[in-house]
Amino acid sequence: MDALDRHGWTDAAAFEWLGVRFGIRTDSPDLMALAGSRLPPASVPSESDHVDVLFSLTGGGYASRGMRRHQILYEGFATITRTLDREALADAFDSALHVALAERATQWVFVHAGVVGWQGRAILLPGATFTGKTSLVAALLRAGAVFYSDDRAVIDAAGRVHPYAKPLSIREARTARQVPRSATSFGADVGSKPLPVGLVAFTRYREGASWSPQPLPPGQAMLAVLEHTSALRTRPRTVLATLRRTITGAASYRGVRGDATETAARLLALI
Repeated sequence: MDALDRHGWTDAAAFEWLGVRFGIRTDSPDLMALAGSRLPPASVPSESDHVDVLFSLTGGGYASRGMRRHQILYEGFATITRTLDREALADAFDSALHVALAERATQWVFVHAGVVGWQGRAILLPGATFTGKTSLVAALLRAGAVFYSDDRAVIDAAGRVHPYAKPLSIREARTARQVPRSATSFGADVGSKPLPVGLVAFTRYREGASWSPQPLPPGQAMLAVLEHTSALRTRPRTVLATLRRTITGAASYRGVRGDATETAARLLALI
C-alpha cells in the first residue's frame, strides 16, 4: 500500500471504488481536472491517504518560448506514457486506472462490453475497440433499452451486471476523437440496480452486412467472454466462477452485423 505524498504537488486526492483506494496527484489543476473526468461513476473521496495504487500526472502548463511540455503518466514509479497529446494522456490514465482496479477489486469482474437493460435482464455486448459496440448500444437506447455501460460490464460475485453509467463515447468517424453523449440525449433512462444477464451477443460491424446470429453453446460463449475479461491471469478462479454464474441461463449468439438500428430491434426480440 502506498502513501499519497502531497509534498511538491499542486493537487492530490484519494478516492475509493469497489473497495479499492487509489490516489491521484498532479503538478497542475488542469491535469487534476483531466484525471477527474475519467473517474469511475460512483467513486467517492477517501479520507485516508493510504492507497492501493498511486497515479501521478506531470507536465501541465507550457515550457519556455511557448513550447508545450511532454506530459507523463506514472503508476507508482513506473512510466505508463509520455505524450504531447492531452487526450492521449487522459486515455492512458483511463486504461491504466481500470486495469489496476480490475486486478484489485477482488469480488468483482470487469468485461470489455457494452451493456443495456431490457425487461429486467441485461444484454451483454462483449467486443474490442472499433467493433461497433457503442453505436449498437446507442441504437438499443433509441429503441427503449436502459443504459448500463457502453464500454465496461462490472459484474458482481452473483453474476449480475451493475450500472457503469459514464457518458457514451461516440466516434463520428473511425479516426475521429470520441465525443461524450449522455444516455438521456438518446431518450434513455440510466440503470439503477444490478441485473442478471439474459442475452450475450458477439457482433462486429461490417458495412452492408445483414445480421444472421448463430447460437453459441454455453462453453463457447464462456470462452468468447474470457477474451474480453480483465484479471483472468491474476484471479482466474474468481473470474471463472463469476462468469459461469453470468452465462448460466443466458442465450448467446455470434454474427457479423450491418445497420445498428436493425440489429438492435432483432436483439430486443431475442430476450
